[in-house]
Amino acid sequence: MTLAWLRDLKVVGSKRSTAELTGLQQLSRALTEPAVVLRGDDVLDCNAPLRVLLGLSDADSLEQMRWSEVLDRPWPPEPWTLPLGVPVPDGDVAALRSADGTMVGIRLVEVAAVQDCRVFVVKRRVVDREADELMRVLPRLSRRVASADPSTLADALSAAASVLGAEQAWIGRVHQLERSYRVESCVGTSRALAAGQCIELDDLYCAMALEADGAVAVHHMSAQALPPHRCYEHFGVESYLGAPIYVDGHVYGTLAFASCVPREEPWSVAQAQFVRTLAGCAGRAVEATQMLDELREARVRLEALSRLDPVTGILNRRSILEVANREVLRSRRYRGALTLAQIRIDDFSEVNRRIGAVQADQVLKEVGRAVVNTLREVDSAGRVAAATFMAVLPSTDHSGAVTAMERILSRIVGVPTFDCSVTARCGLVTAESTDTIEGVLQRLERAVDGSPAHPVGFVDAKFADR
Repeated sequence: MTLAWLRDLKVVGSKRSTAELTGLQQLSRALTEPAVVLRGDDVLDCNAPLRVLLGLSDADSLEQMRWSEVLDRPWPPEPWTLPLGVPVPDGDVAALRSADGTMVGIRLVEVAAVQDCRVFVVKRRVVDREADELMRVLPRLSRRVASADPSTLADALSAAASVLGAEQAWIGRVHQLERSYRVESCVGTSRALAAGQCIELDDLYCAMALEADGAVAVHHMSAQALPPHRCYEHFGVESYLGAPIYVDGHVYGTLAFASCVPREEPWSVAQAQFVRTLAGCAGRAVEATQMLDELREARVRLEALSRLDPVTGILNRRSILEVANREVLRSRRYRGALTLAQIRIDDFSEVNRRIGAVQADQVLKEVGRAVVNTLREVDSAGRVAAATFMAVLPSTDHSGAVTAMERILSRIVGVPTFDCSVTARCGLVTAESTDTIEGVLQRLERAVDGSPAHPVGFVDAKFADR
């Protein structure tokens, strides 16, 4: 077997110095690792460690020896292998089979060169093709498993199941107190489990993974000497490989791969490490998703709070004016009826001084609650000033608004005023087809200013409309 890049080596000179070649030979022989001196595909010299590996004695001649022929020799299993996972550039490794049938890889590392002669240290590692394939796809799948997008996660689970030769893959969440398990995401051809399914935790192999605090592998449950697990009895799952998922240091659930048919060979260590790594990525994805959900919820709460008046809990000035402007524009466009109403408590600063801020705020809160609880679902109400409330009444003419205002005042009768005389002024304005929000608000202010002062709770009020 000849390395492609070795065949393409360019000879840079047709003559070589004997002294220089001798120096390269002395260098190779001084190395403790297997080393070879090559000129293209020609073997010029090799040191003692490499001769031992090749089964050559010091008396064996290297003349006419080709490196491609050396690669075809059986390489004995030796402990001088590089660890699995060491990155090797494509094209630098020749896959061979040693005398014991183990797949090995040969890598040449150049340490010196003189013109067209080069000294290489021979590196070797056991080639686990399954582990290499898992290591190759792991970075891509890790990114996809860590995605918050459900479709991307489903695609990643499908791809991982295909690589592992499993019929089904899922991510589930554990509720330890209830000893229950909910399948959050599930893909595959097997119908053993389905997304959204809730199961007793002890009915799944996942319980063993959580107890072991690591990857658990089952390759042929029905062939076990022990009694079959409940997962096999209930769902017919023969083979399983799963690992726990941790979120913020706490158990969240498991990532699992399973099939209803047994595996011919047990799960490998590389496959278990592959699943543990993906489970870690899944945990980080859950953490990111939870953080995003919390941020969205906080944003919704902040937006809601920004629209509400902090004292009364009803719409604030900006929000109720937005509603009023929208309804005025709609009334102009569709020529529908629209009435705006306003209630203003007189001399509220004096009321505040006499009964105190806490009790004065309670009065405002009760008035605001009375206004909101009396209106229809299509109506809106808000606090537009310190002691002024506005109601927007779509599809309501003047007479209908007077009736609505009387209902509001009847509710205000029960508002506690803490032995303080409190009066209010009320005004109504019906929008016209040419009105703008500015014009309507100006008319409403004049209507309130021109109305008589009434005690809070006064029902038979006379409303001004200016």
